[in-house]
Parts: sequence; C-alpha cells; structure tokens
Amino acid sequence: MPTLLYGLETCPLRSSDNNSLDFVINHFFMKLFKTNNIETVTYCRTQFNFDLPSTILRKRSDVFAVMFLLYNLCILHKHRRPVRADLHVKVDKPDERVLVHGLNIGKV
Repeated sequence: MPTLLYGLETCPLRSSDNNSLDFVINHFFMKLFKTNNIETVTYCRTQFNFDLPSTILRKRSDVFAVMFLLYNLCILHKHRRPVRADLHVKVDKPDERVLVHGLNIGKV
C-alpha cells in the first residue's frame, strides 16, 4: 500500500478512483471485524488511527505541490533569473491540510 500511495501522489485522481481505493480499506475492515456496518468500520479505523487512502493522498499531494513549487523557485533563483511568484495558500485546520489555490510564476 505505501508504494501505491507514493506513486499516486503526483497523479490527479478522480473521485471514483479515490472511492475505489477507500472501498478496499473499508472492505478489509469489514472482513476483519466481521461486520457490514460502515459506522463500526469507521470507528475501528479511527481507533487504530488508520486513515483512508483518499485522505492520505490528499495530504501528500498538497505537500508535493508545495515542495515542487519551492524546488522550481530554487532552480530559478540559482540561475539568477528574476522571478515573481504568487502563491495563495489556505489552511482549513491547523496542522491538517494545506490547499494551494493558485500559482502564478512569471518574469518580473
């Protein structure tokens, strides 16, 4: 599972793709605890601190986008090209998720 998530963090996924990944985890917990109740499965996942793949991918993709931006800005700075970058970041909840809303990189 970690290898799959590592490869997917750079790819844009549709909601149906995320739902398919989440289904595998939910179905695993249903089999493990012999229940068909999704509320029980959700409770067990939270008790074991086991996030759904869609949640993990969202967090990793946000970090990847920011790191990719910073890397590109470092490369441009290294080559002494004047750069203007506008980055709009919104934090939903502290320490949970960072959204990169817009990015505009251009010459000064």
